[in-house]
Formats: sequence, C-alpha cells, structure tokens
Amino acid sequence: MVWHAIRRHALLLAVGVLAVWLCPAAAQNREVSEKEALPIVQRCFQCHGDTLQMSGLDLRTREGMLKGGVSGPAVVPGNAAGSLLYKRITGAEPPRMPMAPVAPLTAQEISLIKDWIDQGAKWAPAPAAAPPSIGG
Repeated sequence: MVWHAIRRHALLLAVGVLAVWLCPAAAQNREVSEKEALPIVQRCFQCHGDTLQMSGLDLRTREGMLKGGVSGPAVVPGNAAGSLLYKRITGAEPPRMPMAPVAPLTAQEISLIKDWIDQGAKWAPAPAAAPPSIGG
C-alpha cells in the first residue's frame, strides 16, 4: 500500500517536471530578463541593425522597437500577440522572420521572446557616457 502511494507520487512529480520542460508556458511564472531576450533579438541585427534597417526598422534599442518601421511598432509591451515582432517570428504574419541565411528561432526562443514582451519588454537604458574631465 505504501509502495503504491510512493510510486503514484513519484509518477505525478515526473509528469509535472516533464510538462514544465516540454511546455515553456507552464514555467511562465518566472521573469524573463533582457539578458535572456536580447541575445535572441540580436540575431535580427543583420537586417534591422546598424548597417541595414530593412523596412525602416532598427531593433538595436527599445525605442527603435517601440517606434517600429513602415509596418508600425515592432513591440507592444505587455502584448506579445499584438506585437509585430512576435507575429513575424511565429509566422502568424508573413514574412516569417528571421529570413535566411539566419537560422529560424527555436520554439524555446520564441516562447522566451513572447514572455519577455508580455512582461513589458523591459530593457534598461544604456549607461550614460562619463563627461570628459576638465583640465586633465
């Protein structure tokens, strides 16, 4: 009787762990930091960065994401489903991004970007440059 209860609890625990591992949405309670999201977004810089800004979109700053390009804002903080960036990386709105030769995002990366946007797409401003020293 005790062995049966232990096996049942172990099985339920294993199923729960597996569900969180296979379904990132189950782990949505944790906050996604910009340090996790931005390396994924940086993959977009080849077409939406310093040297090239296709469709007028510059994704190098939060302000650039909020301003967007010719199609409108790329990110609507707190609303991934309404964000063009999310729609494009999922293929919900063509063309699917990123385009070749950049590898498509994995399901885990897409989920992370979704959570980051839904949580407000927080992005700390870059530190201000130190003023030049006078007389030195």
